[in-house]
Amino acid sequence: MRKRHLRAKILSSLTLKGRRPLGSFYSLLRRVREEAGAENVGEGERMQYQEFIEQVQQRAGFASFERAEAATQATLATLAEYLTGGEGLDLASQLPQGLAEVLRQEPPERSKIFSLNDFLQRVGEEERVGIETAEAHARAVMGVLGEAVTQGEMDDVRRQFPSEFDPLFER
Repeated sequence: MRKRHLRAKILSSLTLKGRRPLGSFYSLLRRVREEAGAENVGEGERMQYQEFIEQVQQRAGFASFERAEAATQATLATLAEYLTGGEGLDLASQLPQGLAEVLRQEPPERSKIFSLNDFLQRVGEEERVGIETAEAHARAVMGVLGEAVTQGEMDDVRRQFPSEFDPLFER
């Protein structure tokens, strides 16, 4: 329903009397987003920070919100190190404040992550847990991430990883 409403708004913006048509699709889209009161418009409503963390908490079986938050931050920080070509920024644009900032940080010039084991070890170090626990936590975070962003964006992220990482992306 919301998607249909935004399409109608875009079309009406192109033909409103007394207004000059905008020069580019992106400036029009930005205007529609501002009018809709959303910084980012994806498929449906953008998941909020607390909802994201609570879903991670539920999936991973954390006793506290703070533990789920730590696992989420560790996983996203490690993910940000691996992503290239502006993909971290693209992903961040669909996430709430608090999560988006982690992905916007400047990644190291050369990632030290070469394998799934490296990825999980890095998450475990950030979170101060063992590799098996880090894997369970990272899977929970990646599962919620897959629901929080558009399928197209998740596909773009997935393409940056070799098949060895498939278990992290399974729902």
